Amino acid sequence: MRGQILTFDADTGGGLISGDDGNRYAFSALDVRGDMPAVGSSVDFVAAEGYAREVIGLASASPAPAPQAAPVTVDYTGEDLSLWAYFVRAVTQRYADGNGRARRKEFWGFTLFAYLFLIVPILLCWVAAASIDPSMESDASAGVFMVGFFVFCLFGLALIIPSIVVQVRRLHDVGMSGWLYLLGFVPFGGIFLFVVALMPSQQQTNQYGPVPTPRPYGGI
Repeated sequence: MRGQILTFDADTGGGLISGDDGNRYAFSALDVRGDMPAVGSSVDFVAAEGYAREVIGLASASPAPAPQAAPVTVDYTGEDLSLWAYFVRAVTQRYADGNGRARRKEFWGFTLFAYLFLIVPILLCWVAAASIDPSMESDASAGVFMVGFFVFCLFGLALIIPSIVVQVRRLHDVGMSGWLYLLGFVPFGGIFLFVVALMPSQQQTNQYGPVPTPRPYGGI
């Protein structure tokens, strides 16, 4: 099938192609054969379940002007990161970025290490304080425990923003508005957010962007 490249983000390595059939197809730089065509260029590709595979730039076609439509948000890495890598990206590159989508693995990778960073310091300091004074009544043991509590609070404050935005992106991934995060502040709203965290990704491009990780199919 032939089409035209609408968007491409060099940082994430993903973009969108408008096919001649009127549909939009997500693609990754890994799917491009040869040099990366410029935005607006005509390409030939194989359509597969909402994705463009085997993308080839048409050398004989002159690049058309880039469309003047509203910018499309793309959250598409084309790679399957580890749990730790997802956590690192959430607290660095995407610290306050609620745009796009987050698959289940990204959400739970962040959640796992966020809880570890919160629990481990205070647990270690509690063990150290108990070893100094099992009754936890001496000034030394209380001081050691307070160090752990201070570290716990410090990490807690640092993780507030990324924890919110990763939950918002998880809602986007199942086709829901990020504003539903506010349900977490009403009775039983946390149960709803927990259920959302367990839901599989929508296996097609939605209004928030392409499927976060196209490889392998059926990824969690």
